[in-house]
Amino acid sequence: RVVGASVLELGAGMGLCGLLASQLGARRVTITDCSYVGLKVLRSNVLAHMATTAEMYSWGENEKDVNTIRRHLWESDLPQSSGPRQGEPRHWSNEPTCTVGAEGLPPLLETGEQYELVVAADALYFHEQVAPLLHTFAARLSPHGLALMTVTLRHKSVYKAFVDGLSEVGLEMIDDPELTVDPRDAHHLQDGGNVFQTRNELGPVHLMYLQHRRHRQLP
Repeated sequence: RVVGASVLELGAGMGLCGLLASQLGARRVTITDCSYVGLKVLRSNVLAHMATTAEMYSWGENEKDVNTIRRHLWESDLPQSSGPRQGEPRHWSNEPTCTVGAEGLPPLLETGEQYELVVAADALYFHEQVAPLLHTFAARLSPHGLALMTVTLRHKSVYKAFVDGLSEVGLEMIDDPELTVDPRDAHHLQDGGNVFQTRNELGPVHLMYLQHRRHRQLP
């Protein structure tokens, strides 16, 4: 499904999934996150995996660039009852908290842009994220596309709310296997310094396969 496909990574962090997709032969890869600081680090990581220089690559503006970086708020894909959205949704990350160079601030993900493969790795933590993330998957996944999301079951109620909400946005889950976690990663999840990891008892990791309901196709 990756070779020749358009790929979108949500909540990318270091962009590992997007970079792997480009190495596996994706036609076009868009790597997104919300934090300006995170996107600056992400740009450095993308540059380290490309045969180009910082002077020749801003955020992937060249048509020849396979990897593009965009800022994206999932809240921007929520439906609006009063017509098209004016400006960005209110969000903790809206104010830039870092300096940028000649590349300028990262562009926003284009409105209405859809992808054949949408991926997210361990991006779901809170109840407040459920509705925005559901609507982003529904809005950004092409009609015959496939979405993959790994979920660490920190809170079963968050996972259940996400699964229960799939039908409301026209999506369905066609598979949800539990993954075998490498012992080194399991140790990191249990003892890592992240506040979300130490505060909660973590459950298993699942890989969710999602598609639009009318185009069911097994992976």
